[in-house]
Amino acid sequence: MNNLEFLVFNFTFYFLGRSLLRVFKRDKNSDDEKIFETKIFIFYTLFGVLFVSATTFLLSFFLPLKQYKPYLIAIILLLLLLNIKDISVPKNKIFFLFNYLLTPLIIGFSSYNIKFHYDSYAYHLATQSWIINSKIVFGLSKYFFWLGHSSIYEYAQAFLNFGENFIYQHYLNLLFINFLINFLSYHLVFNQKSLFFNISLFVLIYGILDNFGFGGGSNGFIQIQMVGKPDVSVGILFFLISIFIIQGIYKKSPNKFEVQILFLLFTFSIQLRIISVVLIFLLIPYIYRNFKIVKKVLFSPFSIVLIVYNILWILKNIIISTCVFFPVKFTCLNSLSWNIQEELSKNTSWVYAYKFDRPFFEFLEEWLNTGHNSQQIPNLLFSFLILFLLKKLVFSKNNEKYIYLYLNNIFLFLLALYFTFHIRYWFGLILLLIGTLAINIELKERYDFIKSKFVIYILFLILSVGIPRGGSYKYFANNFGYYALTINYEEDEFIKNEDGYGVLAQNNKCYDKFNCTIIQFREKANVNLEKFLGDYYIFTE
Repeated sequence: MNNLEFLVFNFTFYFLGRSLLRVFKRDKNSDDEKIFETKIFIFYTLFGVLFVSATTFLLSFFLPLKQYKPYLIAIILLLLLLNIKDISVPKNKIFFLFNYLLTPLIIGFSSYNIKFHYDSYAYHLATQSWIINSKIVFGLSKYFFWLGHSSIYEYAQAFLNFGENFIYQHYLNLLFINFLINFLSYHLVFNQKSLFFNISLFVLIYGILDNFGFGGGSNGFIQIQMVGKPDVSVGILFFLISIFIIQGIYKKSPNKFEVQILFLLFTFSIQLRIISVVLIFLLIPYIYRNFKIVKKVLFSPFSIVLIVYNILWILKNIIISTCVFFPVKFTCLNSLSWNIQEELSKNTSWVYAYKFDRPFFEFLEEWLNTGHNSQQIPNLLFSFLILFLLKKLVFSKNNEKYIYLYLNNIFLFLLALYFTFHIRYWFGLILLLIGTLAINIELKERYDFIKSKFVIYILFLILSVGIPRGGSYKYFANNFGYYALTINYEEDEFIKNEDGYGVLAQNNKCYDKFNCTIIQFREKANVNLEKFLGDYYIFTE
C-alpha cells in the first residue's frame, strides 16, 4: 500500500511542478523544452517541492501553518487541475513506465518499518510544530538552541504533517532519490554523447557497488535515512548543481532560463544546509565565463524577486537566532536582546572536524573508529578503485583539461576535513568526485553494448532494488499492508519548567511538542515567552 501511496505522492508533485512551469512561462508545450541538456519534465517534482517549501516559509511570517494549510491545499488542487486538458500519452513509453511507475514502486518499499532519526525526536519535529502552531517567534533558539537550524526542509515537512502519520516526510526524501534516478537514466538512454552520459554511468555503477563490500556494503552513496534529515536532498542538489556549473564552464554556455534555475537551486540548497555555500567556489568562474547572459539575469525582475526572497530568509534567521547563518558565530548579531552568545560559546565546533591542531593520523584513527566509518571508508576506496580500473580498461582519455575543477575538489575536501568530516554531510561531494573521474574520457567502440537501453534499464533495476534496506522487504513480507510512521512517546519524558516557559525533556527528546526545551549550553531554562511588536512573541531571560 505504501508503494502505491508514494506513486500517487510522486505524481502529485510532478503535475504540480508541471502546472507551475506553465503558469510561470505561459507555455502549454513546455514538456519538450530542455534545460542543462535535460527534458524539463525531469525537474517537475523538484519544482513542486520548491513551491510548497517557499510558500510555507513566506507565510510563516504572518500565520501559523494550521490556519492556512486548507487554503494552500485548495490552491495546489486547482493547479493540478490545469493538467487535465492536455495530459497526453508519453512519447517514450518505456522510459516513463520504468522511471515514473516501476522505480517509485520499488523504492517505495523503503517505507516499511522506517523510523525517525534521533535528531527528529530531539528537535526537528519540535521545529515543525512551531511552524504549524505559531507564526515566527523572536529568539526561538534562545529557548531551545537547536531550533535555530530551521532549514527550508522543516517547512516542507511541516506541510506534510497529516494527523499522527509522518510517513509523508519519508516520501519527501524518496522524491529526491527518484529525481536523481530519473536524471541519470535520461542521460544514459537519450543523451549518450554528452558530458552527463559518462558522469551518469559512473554514478550508476557506484550506486550499485554500494550494495556490496565489507559489512554488507555502504560506500557513501545516497542512502535511505531515518526520517527527518535533509542529507539526501542536500547531497543530490549539491551534485547536480556542481555538474550543471561544470557544463557551463567547460562545455556549453547556458541560456537565461538555465541561469535562473541554477540560481534558484543554489538558493534552495543553501537553505537546506549552509555547507552548500561552498558551491560559490565553482559558481564564481561560471559567472565570469558566462557574464553576458548572467548579467541579463541579474538585471531582470527574477533577480529582484530572488534577492527579496533571500533577504527574507536571512531576516528569518536573525529573528529566530540573531545569526545570519546559524550557527556560524561571526554572522551572529550579539547586540540584539535575544542573542545566543552564551550558547554559542559552549557549542564550539561541528562533529568530526580536524583543526590541524594534532597529528593527522591520530585524528584519522579516532575518526575511523566512530560511527560507520570503519565500514564505509574501505567500501568507498574499493568502489573508487573499481571505477578507476573501469576508466582505464573501458574508456580512452581525451585531451580536455579541467584544472580548476581538480583544484576546487581538493579545496572542498580540505574544507570538509576542517569543518565536519561527516560522510552524510558530504554525499554531494562524494558524487562530484565520482563524476570527476568520468569527465575527460570516451567509451571505447568495442564496449558500445553498454549504451544498450536493455543493459541500462537492467542496471537501474539493480540499483533501485538495492536502495530499500533488506529489513524493509522483510517487514513487508511479514506484515503485508499499510505502514504508518507514528511517534513512540516514552513515559515520564517531560516535567514542568519551573524556571521559565514550557516543559523540559528529560531524555533529550522533545518529539513534536513545541513548548519543549532541553537544558543544553546553559545552567537554567530561565527563558520566558512575552508579547513583542504587536501580536508577535519573543523569548527573553
